[in-house]
Amino acid sequence: MELFKLKKWDTDYFDDLMNDMKDRELISCLCEDYPYPFLASHARYFIEQRMFNSEEKQCCRAVEIDGHAVGSVEVIIGSGIYSKKAEIHIWISKEKRGNGIGTEAVREMCRFAFENYDIVRIEARVYINENVSISEKMFRSAGFKYEGTVRNAIFKEGKLYSYKIFSILNTEYENDS
Repeated sequence: MELFKLKKWDTDYFDDLMNDMKDRELISCLCEDYPYPFLASHARYFIEQRMFNSEEKQCCRAVEIDGHAVGSVEVIIGSGIYSKKAEIHIWISKEKRGNGIGTEAVREMCRFAFENYDIVRIEARVYINENVSISEKMFRSAGFKYEGTVRNAIFKEGKLYSYKIFSILNTEYENDS
């Protein structure tokens, strides 16, 4: 596996982000913050939102190799009755998938989140589409447990998708590390 760093998003990653977001297959697995086509205005907004975020309720990092962003991982802390949980989102560029970078980035972000936020649970949602096995394997390898399937809950690009929920608890993470 190549060595990577989790670094705060910066405008230096603009071209890397634009290149990765040309991958329609990748965008089909992501939330509405990643429309297709992904325009320069979307990239500027994405980077600015992450650069100037106070990180009180969200932490987002570029996955960097050799000075280039090859992905992104973030945790978003819940509010109200969900204040003890976070969601984790990740994407890795097509050229770097399948070699353990995503799994290790998830582990590193979970470690950061459990140490820096007052949470007991991190959950991940995996869209059920043709890429489900890659994402599922990544979260399972990072110690997440499958909890169930939510049927026809996502409407994106004119299609309904179901998703699987995976989670890891702070006690499970502490025991695995």
